[in-house]
Order: sequence, then C-alpha cells, then structure tokens
Amino acid sequence: MSDARVAIVTGANAGIGKETALALAKQGFVVVMACRNLDKGAAAKRDIVAMSGRDDVDLIHFDADSIASMRTFCETFAERYDRLDVLVNNAGVSLPTRTVNDDGNERLLAINHLGYFVPACLLAPLLIATPGARIVNVASEGHRLGRIDLDDLQRERGWSAIPRYGETKLMNILLSNELARRLADHDVISNALHPGAVGTEFAQDEDGWFSRLMKLSKKLLLTPAQGARTSIHLASSPDVAGRTGLYWSSCRPKKPSKAARDADLARGLWDRTVALTGIDLPG
Repeated sequence: MSDARVAIVTGANAGIGKETALALAKQGFVVVMACRNLDKGAAAKRDIVAMSGRDDVDLIHFDADSIASMRTFCETFAERYDRLDVLVNNAGVSLPTRTVNDDGNERLLAINHLGYFVPACLLAPLLIATPGARIVNVASEGHRLGRIDLDDLQRERGWSAIPRYGETKLMNILLSNELARRLADHDVISNALHPGAVGTEFAQDEDGWFSRLMKLSKKLLLTPAQGARTSIHLASSPDVAGRTGLYWSSCRPKKPSKAARDADLARGLWDRTVALTGIDLPG
C-alpha cells in the first residue's frame, strides 16, 4: 500500500466540495474529484492544482443520478489506487418537482441518498483495508423537516420539495449512523454534518421559489470556505479519530432530530436500500 493519503470528494467542482478538496490537497492528500460535469470539474481541478501546489489531483466522472456511473467510478478508482483514507459524500441537489431517473428512482432519493450509499458500499473494501479510514456525509439541519415512510421511499404520495429535501438529508444521517455501526469492527469511522447556511451554487440552476430565495439571500450566508470547515475537520482532524456515528455542526457534535437517532429506522432504511439497489457491504 502506498504511503500517500487518498481522499475522494464527490461534487468537488464547486462550492463546499471544491473548498474541501482544496483544503485536503493543501494538507497533502491525493485528492480525487468525483464530478458529474467534467468540464466544470477540469476547471476546478486547475484552480486546486494552482492553489495547492500539487500536481497529483485526479478527476473521475461520477454521476450520482446513475447507479451504473457510480459503479464505473468505483471500479476506475480501485484500478488506480490501493487505499482510501477519506470518502467525503458531498454531492447533492434540491429539485422543485418530482422527477424519475433512468434507473426508475425518484431523483432526490437517487442523488442525495443513493449517491452516498452506493460509493460507501462499493468502496468499503478499500476503506476497510486502510487504517483509520473515514466517511464524511454532508447532511443538513433541514433533516428536521424530514419524515421517512419506508413503504414509500420513492415518495409517490405527497411529494413536496422542501420536506422531501429534508427527508433525504435525514436519510444521510441515518445512513451515516448505520455505516458507523456496521463498520465498527473495521477501524472505519462514519460521521454526518451540517455545513451551515452556505452561499453556493446549490439549487441555483433549478427553477422555483427555493432557487430564487437562495440567490436573494446569498450575501447573508456563509462562504463556501466557511461552510467546508466541518467537512474538513471530520476528514482530517486528529481530534475526530475514533469518534463515529455522530452528527456535527461548527466542528462540534450536535444532537440531531429524534428520527435521526432511531436505530430501527436506520436499519430499515438500509435494508430497503439494499433491496432497491442490489448493493450491500461486503461479507
């Protein structure tokens, strides 16, 4: 196994993801940018290389809206690298209307939940093989608006943009906690976080009132660099070593909603997601 620490950051072409990738590169990580738009990813990579002084930043196509794309990403990564120290699940969206992707999955479920679950499972062998590996899951205080119906994961009934977004962010915390439980014997820690109210490009390519609100309030929000601080802390701080299954905000543990602490709900979500994707942790 090589000595250089390796980190994956999904959605690394802009906002919190780009700032997280830059900070980890400056700390000496070999950073793999997992991006859907390769043109934007390449531009961000040039910035990160210039600002970090490192020429080993990598870029691999990753589309959280496609299970096949995520499988290909994981296969490509495993061909190039023999270790994975940090997986930062960061890519996410907010959508104004309910749509279904080519896999037949509602797109907020696909991108915001399966986009975390699939790489965590498929890359688990490398995480397990790397001492002290970490999974960092970017969630949101919006999780407090979420109410999960395990019998309607696709939200075919009663879909509404903001509650559904909150529901997927609740899924992020439940997934993070279940990963912590299932990987507890393998020296892999998993934590979720709230980045704060950050002024990024998030939701601004979409139509609807939430996008307009984000644009109007951007000057009042945290910068992407400020919003990335907790992600960076969880990915790299020695203070986090051995601390797993927690929800963090402003680089400190914070108590999430009651639903986010429901171990039975976390296990139920895991089982339904395995049934939906045909993917699980090895062994």
